Amino acid sequence: GLSVAETARIMGKNEGAIKTLQYRAVRTLARLLPEDVR
Repeated sequence: GLSVAETARIMGKNEGAIKTLQYRAVRTLARLLPEDVR
């Protein structure tokens, strides 16, 4: 429920790094889910 800026501040990273982490996490999750759930 946090914004990208809040997450970046808490994790000690910049906003671009957080957006990249989020993108990679969503892509990984999509690969792990069965195709009929995607």
